[in-house]
Amino acid sequence: MGFEEGEILQAISQLKRVKGRFETIISNGGIYFVVDYAHTPDALENVLDSINEIRTKNERLITVMGCG
Repeated sequence: MGFEEGEILQAISQLKRVKGRFETIISNGGIYFVVDYAHTPDALENVLDSINEIRTKNERLITVMGCG
């Protein structure tokens, strides 16, 4: 479409995340939380796979799921 790579990257960096979709929160104690509205088994699996790709192997992962 005629855009330079730098223009595209700059525009992408300005995007705002959708609330409740892979939303990250860091507590005062340094604990990371990820909130995602994964409402299907496939969506939950994708979220957990994404978390496992970015976390270090010595970090513990605790999963809390809820349903309506």
